[in-house]
Amino acid sequence: MLEPVTEAQATEKVAQTYERIREMFGGGEIPEPMLMYGNVPAFLGDFYMNFKKFVYLDGALTALEKATIGLGVAAYQGC
Repeated sequence: MLEPVTEAQATEKVAQTYERIREMFGGGEIPEPMLMYGNVPAFLGDFYMNFKKFVYLDGALTALEKATIGLGVAAYQGC
């Protein structure tokens, strides 16, 4: 199993993406799944861009509606 790539271990490209992720979430810690994606910089970058475009920003659903759906699914799955 892959280990998370900490910010101290990150290459320059991964560190830049981590900083963008941190800004997107308003500071604080970077979610661990995204640290795992740091093992493959291209995947991390693509995931970040798609997450920001299709999940984080408003679209057909508002951010609140998306969060509500996510909470409901997580609760249903026992997460």
